[in-house]
Amino acid sequence: MKNKSGKHRPFIIALFVVLGLLLFPATAQAGKLLQANAIPSKQVVEQDVFLTGPQPIVEGTVNGDVFIVGSEATISGEVNGSVFVLAEKLDLPGKISGNLYVAAVEANHPADGQVDRSLYGIVLSLMTESDSLIGRDLNLVAMSARLQGQTTGKTSAIIGPWEIIKVLQGFFNQNITGFNPSVPAVVKLETDPISARVGLPYLASIRIKEADQGPSALAEWAVDALKSLIGFIVVGGLVLWIFPRRFKGWAFKIKTEPLASAGYGVLVLINGYLVPVVGLVLVIGLLVGLLFLSLPTLAWTFFGVGMGALITLFTLLQAAITFVSKAIVAYLIGTLILSKVLPGALKHAFLPLLLGLILYVPLASIPYLGFVIGLAATLVGLGAIWLGLKRVSEPEQKVAETA
Repeated sequence: MKNKSGKHRPFIIALFVVLGLLLFPATAQAGKLLQANAIPSKQVVEQDVFLTGPQPIVEGTVNGDVFIVGSEATISGEVNGSVFVLAEKLDLPGKISGNLYVAAVEANHPADGQVDRSLYGIVLSLMTESDSLIGRDLNLVAMSARLQGQTTGKTSAIIGPWEIIKVLQGFFNQNITGFNPSVPAVVKLETDPISARVGLPYLASIRIKEADQGPSALAEWAVDALKSLIGFIVVGGLVLWIFPRRFKGWAFKIKTEPLASAGYGVLVLINGYLVPVVGLVLVIGLLVGLLFLSLPTLAWTFFGVGMGALITLFTLLQAAITFVSKAIVAYLIGTLILSKVLPGALKHAFLPLLLGLILYVPLASIPYLGFVIGLAATLVGLGAIWLGLKRVSEPEQKVAETA
């Protein structure tokens, strides 16, 4: 089977691109670099270059690395080294002998443009025209792309907002494999050579070999379920311990306002992925604007604070989507069951959570039905958290504490 981590590769690389772009300006300013707004044609520079301004451009030759921070950047000359770009727009009709690392709103690689090694990019739009060349690999995260150029190596790309959202969810979602005893745990596929036949299309046969000795499907399911259960217990229990009144208030909201919780949950889920993207655009726009006003220290300060805030908020959102929302529903279910069976156990707040999670995890592993259950729990849990942002009234607090 195809390795799931392969689809995450461009996103992981994109994170390294962001870290590199965050770190290189300080490195560039600390070293002895040529700082300018442009490298004119026929000029040859025998050192690294740091370009800033509204329209930084390389028309000549640079025998070294180039660092560019600006609005509309252009490389029409030759760079015998790697290029790091943080800009609103990048045009690359020239030649780069090393790697290209770019974070931009728009990047264009026209005909005759050449990157001898690899291109690593986080962009909203990438266009590579015919006769353009990437000598090695293309690693890309983009909202849209039109790839018509030649890439000699591998192309690893996540293109489109929905694909990006799915990959981001893959980092946090707890996927539990359903147990199907009729399917062997490990299956090898073997293909026969494909030969052409006159008048017939190419044919191929697939044979299923005997499963290798390994863990059974039931054992694999049990391990996956145990990992998910531990994750829910750790995160959900931690939130319950730190915010006991709010946690119980959220569960009470689901019980009293299930439809409102589900409706608000849909809005929170949608905007939870949209707002960070808008915030990222605003942070980058503020950075470019302050750099254009020749305020680099203030620009990078705001950029660091803004990126830190976005990463923190997005991480908290993912924790709420993946763990907390489901833990709230599990706590409510456990409370309702124990109130009928063993009311005395309700004095220990952790027991209803544990019981609810033990019931939830196997149900979430049921094919198709588990997806519906998980989605419903996520929506009502998120909606309850949103409704709970308003201060819980004293009567509701007392009811939640004694539920």
